[in-house]
Amino acid sequence: MPVLSTCELAVAGGHLSEVGGPIVVVPVFDAVDDVRSCLASLLAHTDARRPILVVDDASTDPSLADTIAAVADGADHHVVVYRRPVNAGFVAACNDAFHICTGRDVVIVNSDVEVGAEWLERMVAAAHTSNTVATVSTLTNHGTIVSVPERNRPGAMPEGLSVDEASRRVAAAAKRSYPVLPTGIGHCLLVTSAAREVVGGFDEVFAPGYGEEVDFCLRAASVGFINVLADDVFVHHRGGSSFGTNESTRALQVAHEQIVNDRHPNYAASVGWAASAPRSPLAEVVARARRALVGTSVAIDGLCLGPILTGTQRTVLEVAIALTRYDSIDDVHLFVPEVVPGYVARAAAMHPRLVLRPRGAPDAERRVFDVVVRPYQLTSASQLQWMRSTAPVSVVMQLDLIAYHNPSYFRSAHEWRSYRKVTEAAFDAVDGFAFISEHSLREAEREGLLQRQHHRQVTYCGLDHESQPIVPERGTMEVEPGFLLVLGTSFAHKNRLYALELFGHLVARGFDRELVLAGPTPTNGNSQAEELAWLEAHPELALRVVQHEFVSEEERLWLLGQAGLVVYPTLTEGFGLVAFEAALAGSPTLTTRQAALDEVLPRGLATMPTLRPADSVTLAERLPGDPVFREQQVEILRAAASAFRWRDAAEGLIDLIDRSLDAPSQLERLDVALRALGGDVLSRKRELRR
Repeated sequence: MPVLSTCELAVAGGHLSEVGGPIVVVPVFDAVDDVRSCLASLLAHTDARRPILVVDDASTDPSLADTIAAVADGADHHVVVYRRPVNAGFVAACNDAFHICTGRDVVIVNSDVEVGAEWLERMVAAAHTSNTVATVSTLTNHGTIVSVPERNRPGAMPEGLSVDEASRRVAAAAKRSYPVLPTGIGHCLLVTSAAREVVGGFDEVFAPGYGEEVDFCLRAASVGFINVLADDVFVHHRGGSSFGTNESTRALQVAHEQIVNDRHPNYAASVGWAASAPRSPLAEVVARARRALVGTSVAIDGLCLGPILTGTQRTVLEVAIALTRYDSIDDVHLFVPEVVPGYVARAAAMHPRLVLRPRGAPDAERRVFDVVVRPYQLTSASQLQWMRSTAPVSVVMQLDLIAYHNPSYFRSAHEWRSYRKVTEAAFDAVDGFAFISEHSLREAEREGLLQRQHHRQVTYCGLDHESQPIVPERGTMEVEPGFLLVLGTSFAHKNRLYALELFGHLVARGFDRELVLAGPTPTNGNSQAEELAWLEAHPELALRVVQHEFVSEEERLWLLGQAGLVVYPTLTEGFGLVAFEAALAGSPTLTTRQAALDEVLPRGLATMPTLRPADSVTLAERLPGDPVFREQQVEILRAAASAFRWRDAAEGLIDLIDRSLDAPSQLERLDVALRALGGDVLSRKRELRR
């Protein structure tokens, strides 16, 4: 291992130039442990033909020389040490290296850096993307605007990851887009000989160090060079070894920052943009690397979660829980109402990676997530704006387009039109849509909503619920088992009048149990008037119709298990869970095959032959009355239900998320869409920005 003196500088250049390509330069001053780790990683992961020049800035620790020799001995690499006679600082050490390596690209590696496999080859590839490249920087855990996983701030290595594994993951995930930086980042910096020939080396005014690489990069940029990021290279940087962290060091940094700002007035603005732009090329590169290291950061819109666990609320919770089971996903952050429902808190306690974020609670992180998922459709512009402010990429589970088609479900035509505008804005702005059936997807295509939307996925609901174990409870149900059950709201499309008429036919043939109508009555679009008219026309039958506006999940499960027959006469659904839920509870269902039901219901299942109640009487009697046939039909549905798993739903969502993250953002469209929704939205945006 040659050790050069000042008088040997002239010879050194030729000595190191036996092999073409860049020369690796490591400026050192004491910090023996750092130097040992740095050199060991360089020798392990750098082609042996590549020269390594260690510039010792007159270190005071006598053990440093022995440490360098011990690490270098036995290695196949050409390691050269140049010892400066006096300590002059980092800038002087680098300039000496530039002098030694005239005509060669130089890679300056701080002594507190560790590299991974193929690090140098990838940096060289980035440098060769253009003959105007001045510098190439790398991703690191401690590097301001190129920091991962903590963007714009130093952080530790991800727990459980070695430098080699982190480097491998980042390289595997990289697109090699090599985004342009406002300045190179000095922890590991390739400086081209072409740029040095034009602008010189580092300015000694920045001695002993700090700000010199920024000034160099900006001078180079001012004459047409560019500074790029090798987005497929990640190195570990401990930070603080070069200049320390005491008060005098901080004063030096402030003074040198002032020099940079005086010389380059636009520097602060350019760095500010690089640091804050939500979907710039740099932001996308950093986000991709962070996802490779710690997983995709997901926010779930669970603001609909209320005191009672409904179908939509269960979907929200099950989706969130299912996503926590994947290593590719970081902790799932579920945004919930300020008053957290008990069943939500219990689910979070059972699943530690499910992080609850109550609305209105202080957010010290001010975190922006990779993606926000809303497991139910959007209904207002404010919801769309909330998603916009939460993550640069958004995914929505579109359950159906029933309300989009039907103005009767709204208080006024104006309200319906507003809802349609929100839906159309969402399809223009949201990055990915998951549909709970092929039917729902086709409906969106038929309406022209998906003409510009490339990211779509059919993601069926699961039936293997884990969010909350529910024990059936009779509660307020004052009916004896064997009743006819209709479960669901009284929206007109639920077709509850069919069940009333079927009930009348069955009673006429000897049926001696009640009809239970369980479900709330919405304000608009309900069939209440028609149902009341039928009940008034059949007063004797009306006495045997039991209505429950609201039932708990425990009562709901009891009703499903104790029904002689569940009647599901719905005319349209995005999926249709009731028949499967009834079978899982042990009860048969008389159902239609309308809309998505024809897609999800298994073949071999006996269903309504027509939409006329009289035509289903025979089947309605046989299903509860023939034990063998009953069990056969229940088992057909049970077997089909096993195919609908929340794990599969999560996998579909992850695929959709990945495709949405990889694609150009829809943010510009979103801003246009929000403006189209009215000035009140714009005012809310301004408030959010304050």
